[in-house]
Amino acid sequence: MAHSKRLLLILLVSLLATEWSVAATPRVPEEVGKLMKDRQYTEAIALIDKLANDQEVDQDYLSYLKGRAFHYLKKYDEAVAEFEALNKTFPDSQWARRARFAKGLSFAGRGDYQAAEETYRAEATYLLSMDRKQEVADIYQEFAKAFFEPD
Repeated sequence: MAHSKRLLLILLVSLLATEWSVAATPRVPEEVGKLMKDRQYTEAIALIDKLANDQEVDQDYLSYLKGRAFHYLKKYDEAVAEFEALNKTFPDSQWARRARFAKGLSFAGRGDYQAAEETYRAEATYLLSMDRKQEVADIYQEFAKAFFEPD
C-alpha cells in the first residue's frame, strides 16, 4: 500500500508540473483518430502499422497512439516496448515526455509498481530540477519581454 500511495503522489506532482500543451496538431489520417475514439484499438494498431513508412504523417504521434492502444488492450508489455521505442527513435519529440508517463501507467497496469515508481521518479526529478526551473523562468521572461517591449 505504501508503494501505491508514493506512486500516486509522484504521479500527481509530475502531472501538475508537466507542460501539456502541444505546439501543432499532429498530421495523421482522421481514420486513426476515429478508431481510437471508437475504442477499436486492434484496428487502429493495424492502420498505424500500415502507415509506418509514410513520411506525410507524424510518426512520433502514431507511435504514441500505438502504445496507448496496446495499453487500452491491456497488452502492457507491448505498450512499454512501443513507448520505449518512441523515446529512442524520437528523443526530442513533443510526445516523448507523454510516452514516458504513459509507460509508467503501463508498468502499473501490469502490476510492476517498482518500475512505475522509477519511471515517475525520473520524470519528477527532471520536472523539479534547476534546469527545468530555469527553462520555465526563461519562458516567463520571454513573455514579459514581449509584453513590455512590443514590436
